Amino acid sequence: MAEAADDWREHSQFRKRGSPQEVSGYCQRRFETSRRLRRLHKSELAFARLLMDLIGPGRSILDVPCGPGRFYEVFSGAAEVTMVDYDPEALKVVQAAHGQDRRLRILQGDIACLPFSDGSFDLVFSMRLLHHVGDEALRRQVVAELARVSRRYVALSLYSKHTFRYMKRRLFGMRPSGNSVALGRFIAEARRMGLRLLRKYPAVSLIEQQRMLLFEKFEEIEKG
Repeated sequence: MAEAADDWREHSQFRKRGSPQEVSGYCQRRFETSRRLRRLHKSELAFARLLMDLIGPGRSILDVPCGPGRFYEVFSGAAEVTMVDYDPEALKVVQAAHGQDRRLRILQGDIACLPFSDGSFDLVFSMRLLHHVGDEALRRQVVAELARVSRRYVALSLYSKHTFRYMKRRLFGMRPSGNSVALGRFIAEARRMGLRLLRKYPAVSLIEQQRMLLFEKFEEIEKG
Protein backbone atom coordinates (compact mmCIF):
# COMPACT_ATOMS: atom_id res chain seq x y z
CA MET A 1 0.00 0.00 0.00
CA ALA A 2 2.77 2.43 0.90
CA GLU A 3 4.51 1.94 -2.46
CA ALA A 4 1.28 2.49 -4.39
CA ALA A 5 0.54 5.62 -2.37
CA ASP A 6 4.01 6.98 -3.12
CA ASP A 7 3.43 6.42 -6.84
CA TRP A 8 0.36 8.67 -7.09
CA ARG A 9 1.62 11.23 -4.58
CA GLU A 10 4.66 11.74 -6.76
CA HIS A 11 2.48 12.16 -9.83
CA SER A 12 2.02 15.87 -10.26
CA GLN A 13 1.59 17.86 -13.43
CA PHE A 14 3.02 20.84 -11.55
CA ARG A 15 5.99 19.37 -9.67
CA LYS A 16 8.49 20.09 -12.46
CA ARG A 17 6.90 23.24 -13.83
CA GLY A 18 9.02 25.68 -11.81
CA SER A 19 7.78 28.95 -10.35
CA PRO A 20 4.15 29.71 -9.44
CA GLN A 21 3.97 31.95 -12.52
CA GLU A 22 5.09 29.07 -14.75
CA VAL A 23 2.62 26.73 -13.08
CA SER A 24 -0.21 29.22 -13.56
CA GLY A 25 0.69 29.73 -17.22
CA TYR A 26 0.84 26.00 -17.82
CA CYS A 27 -2.62 25.51 -16.30
CA GLN A 28 -4.10 28.24 -18.49
CA ARG A 29 -2.56 26.77 -21.64
CA ARG A 30 -3.19 23.12 -20.86
CA PHE A 31 -6.88 23.11 -21.73
CA GLU A 32 -6.31 25.09 -24.93
CA THR A 33 -4.08 22.49 -26.58
CA SER A 34 -6.90 20.58 -28.29
CA ARG A 35 -10.60 20.70 -29.03
CA ARG A 36 -11.11 17.67 -26.78
CA LEU A 37 -9.44 19.31 -23.77
CA ARG A 38 -11.42 22.51 -24.29
CA ARG A 39 -14.60 20.43 -24.35
CA LEU A 40 -13.59 18.56 -21.19
CA HIS A 41 -12.74 21.80 -19.42
CA LYS A 42 -16.17 23.25 -20.23
CA SER A 43 -17.86 20.05 -19.13
CA GLU A 44 -16.02 20.00 -15.80
CA LEU A 45 -16.91 23.62 -15.10
CA ALA A 46 -20.55 22.90 -15.97
CA PHE A 47 -20.54 19.99 -13.50
CA ALA A 48 -19.09 22.22 -10.78
CA ARG A 49 -21.80 24.84 -11.43
CA LEU A 50 -24.46 22.15 -11.23
CA LEU A 51 -23.10 21.20 -7.81
CA MET A 52 -23.18 24.81 -6.62
CA ASP A 53 -26.81 25.12 -7.70
CA LEU A 54 -27.55 21.92 -5.78
CA ILE A 55 -25.99 22.82 -2.44
CA GLY A 56 -26.81 26.52 -2.58
CA PRO A 57 -25.11 29.38 -0.68
CA GLY A 58 -24.07 29.14 2.94
CA ARG A 59 -22.42 25.72 2.52
CA SER A 60 -18.87 24.43 2.86
CA ILE A 61 -16.84 22.83 0.06
CA LEU A 62 -13.63 20.83 -0.02
CA ASP A 63 -11.78 20.77 -3.35
CA VAL A 64 -9.10 18.06 -3.31
CA PRO A 65 -6.76 17.90 -5.12
CA CYS A 66 -7.31 21.54 -6.02
CA GLY A 67 -4.29 22.02 -8.30
CA PRO A 68 -3.80 25.74 -8.99
CA GLY A 69 -7.44 26.52 -8.16
CA ARG A 70 -9.20 25.95 -11.48
CA PHE A 71 -12.62 25.73 -9.78
CA TYR A 72 -12.21 28.66 -7.41
CA GLU A 73 -14.43 31.03 -9.42
CA VAL A 74 -17.28 28.49 -9.42
CA PHE A 75 -17.00 27.66 -5.73
CA SER A 76 -16.29 31.18 -4.48
CA GLY A 77 -20.00 31.68 -3.79
CA ALA A 78 -19.91 29.15 -0.96
CA ALA A 79 -19.71 30.22 2.67
CA GLU A 80 -16.41 28.39 3.09
CA VAL A 81 -14.05 26.81 0.56
CA THR A 82 -11.11 24.60 1.52
CA MET A 83 -8.54 23.78 -1.14
CA VAL A 84 -6.10 20.96 -0.50
CA ASP A 85 -3.30 19.62 -2.66
CA TYR A 86 -0.19 17.50 -2.10
CA ASP A 87 1.89 19.79 -4.32
CA PRO A 88 3.14 23.01 -2.64
CA GLU A 89 3.80 24.65 -6.03
CA ALA A 90 0.14 24.38 -6.98
CA LEU A 91 -0.88 25.83 -3.62
CA LYS A 92 1.42 28.81 -4.14
CA VAL A 93 -0.58 29.64 -7.26
CA VAL A 94 -3.85 29.44 -5.32
CA GLN A 95 -2.43 31.62 -2.55
CA ALA A 96 -1.12 34.25 -4.96
CA ALA A 97 -4.37 34.44 -6.91
CA HIS A 98 -6.99 34.04 -4.19
CA GLY A 99 -5.31 34.23 -0.79
CA GLN A 100 -7.10 37.50 0.00
CA ASP A 101 -10.44 35.65 0.23
CA ARG A 102 -11.12 35.15 3.95
CA ARG A 103 -13.57 32.36 3.21
CA LEU A 104 -10.80 30.33 1.56
CA ARG A 105 -8.54 27.89 3.42
CA ILE A 106 -5.47 26.56 1.59
CA LEU A 107 -3.77 23.47 2.98
CA GLN A 108 -1.19 20.93 1.91
CA GLY A 109 -2.47 17.43 2.57
CA ASP A 110 -2.73 13.81 1.53
CA ILE A 111 -6.07 12.81 0.02
CA ALA A 112 -5.68 9.30 1.44
CA CYS A 113 -5.44 10.72 4.98
CA LEU A 114 -7.20 14.08 5.15
CA PRO A 115 -6.63 16.31 8.22
CA PHE A 116 -10.33 16.86 8.93
CA SER A 117 -12.90 15.39 11.28
CA ASP A 118 -15.83 13.29 10.07
CA GLY A 119 -18.56 15.20 8.24
CA SER A 120 -16.63 18.46 7.94
CA PHE A 121 -17.96 19.57 4.53
CA ASP A 122 -21.32 19.75 2.79
CA LEU A 123 -19.66 18.89 -0.54
CA VAL A 124 -16.39 17.08 -1.18
CA PHE A 125 -15.19 17.57 -4.76
CA SER A 126 -12.37 15.58 -6.38
CA MET A 127 -11.66 16.13 -10.06
CA ARG A 128 -9.05 14.38 -12.23
CA LEU A 129 -7.40 12.24 -9.59
CA LEU A 130 -8.72 8.68 -9.62
CA HIS A 131 -7.53 7.87 -13.13
CA HIS A 132 -3.99 8.34 -11.78
CA VAL A 133 -4.58 5.69 -9.09
CA GLY A 134 -3.79 2.22 -10.40
CA ASP A 135 -3.90 0.35 -7.10
CA GLU A 136 -7.47 -0.78 -6.26
CA ALA A 137 -6.95 -0.82 -2.51
CA LEU A 138 -5.59 2.72 -2.60
CA ARG A 139 -8.51 3.84 -4.77
CA ARG A 140 -10.98 2.46 -2.23
CA GLN A 141 -9.05 4.14 0.59
CA VAL A 142 -9.24 7.49 -1.18
CA VAL A 143 -12.98 7.22 -1.86
CA ALA A 144 -13.62 6.12 1.74
CA GLU A 145 -11.71 9.16 2.96
CA LEU A 146 -13.73 11.50 0.73
CA ALA A 147 -16.90 9.94 2.14
CA ARG A 148 -15.67 10.24 5.71
CA VAL A 149 -15.08 13.99 5.63
CA SER A 150 -18.31 14.72 3.72
CA ARG A 151 -21.47 15.73 5.54
CA ARG A 152 -23.71 14.97 2.56
CA TYR A 153 -22.32 15.04 -1.00
CA VAL A 154 -19.26 13.59 -2.76
CA ALA A 155 -18.56 14.49 -6.40
CA LEU A 156 -15.68 12.96 -8.32
CA SER A 157 -14.40 12.00 -11.73
CA LEU A 158 -12.98 8.74 -13.03
CA TYR A 159 -12.22 6.93 -16.27
CA SER A 160 -14.75 4.31 -17.34
CA LYS A 161 -13.92 1.10 -19.20
CA HIS A 162 -17.26 1.03 -21.00
CA THR A 163 -16.44 3.67 -23.61
CA PHE A 164 -15.41 3.72 -27.25
CA ARG A 165 -12.11 5.43 -26.41
CA TYR A 166 -11.11 2.66 -23.98
CA MET A 167 -12.31 -0.21 -26.20
CA LYS A 168 -10.59 1.19 -29.30
CA ARG A 169 -7.22 1.31 -27.59
CA ARG A 170 -7.60 -2.21 -26.25
CA LEU A 171 -8.70 -3.51 -29.65
CA PHE A 172 -5.62 -2.10 -31.40
CA GLY A 173 -3.21 -3.26 -28.71
CA MET A 174 -2.60 0.21 -27.27
CA ARG A 175 -2.53 0.97 -23.59
CA PRO A 176 -5.63 2.95 -22.56
CA SER A 177 -4.85 6.35 -21.11
CA GLY A 178 -5.11 6.53 -17.34
CA ASN A 179 -6.50 3.83 -15.06
CA SER A 180 -10.07 2.94 -15.99
CA VAL A 181 -12.64 1.07 -13.91
CA ALA A 182 -15.92 -0.67 -14.61
CA LEU A 183 -18.53 1.94 -13.72
CA GLY A 184 -21.00 -0.49 -12.18
CA ARG A 185 -18.31 -2.02 -10.01
CA PHE A 186 -17.16 1.39 -8.80
CA ILE A 187 -20.72 2.45 -7.93
CA ALA A 188 -21.19 -0.78 -5.96
CA GLU A 189 -17.93 -0.15 -4.09
CA ALA A 190 -19.04 3.38 -3.25
CA ARG A 191 -22.35 2.10 -1.90
CA ARG A 192 -20.51 -0.17 0.53
CA MET A 193 -18.81 2.98 1.78
CA GLY A 194 -22.16 4.65 2.45
CA LEU A 195 -22.50 6.55 -0.84
CA ARG A 196 -25.44 6.22 -3.19
CA LEU A 197 -25.30 7.53 -6.73
CA LEU A 198 -27.46 10.56 -7.47
CA ARG A 199 -26.29 11.57 -10.92
CA LYS A 200 -23.91 10.74 -13.75
CA TYR A 201 -22.54 13.64 -15.74
CA PRO A 202 -22.94 13.51 -18.62
CA ALA A 203 -25.91 11.20 -18.25
CA VAL A 204 -24.73 9.13 -21.23
CA SER A 205 -21.19 8.99 -22.55
CA LEU A 206 -20.22 6.39 -25.12
CA ILE A 207 -17.01 7.97 -26.39
CA GLU A 208 -15.12 9.93 -23.71
CA GLN A 209 -13.53 7.90 -20.91
CA GLN A 210 -14.04 10.48 -18.20
CA ARG A 211 -17.27 10.34 -16.20
CA MET A 212 -18.30 12.63 -13.38
CA LEU A 213 -20.42 11.21 -10.59
CA LEU A 214 -22.39 12.79 -7.77
CA PHE A 215 -23.00 10.70 -4.64
CA GLU A 216 -25.00 11.31 -1.49
CA LYS A 217 -24.22 9.80 1.89
CA PHE A 218 -26.81 7.62 3.55
CA GLU A 219 -26.86 6.74 7.23
CA GLU A 220 -26.63 2.99 7.30
CA ILE A 221 -23.52 1.73 5.55
CA GLU A 222 -24.02 -1.63 3.89
CA LYS A 223 -21.64 -4.41 4.82
CA GLY A 224 -20.02 -6.97 2.57
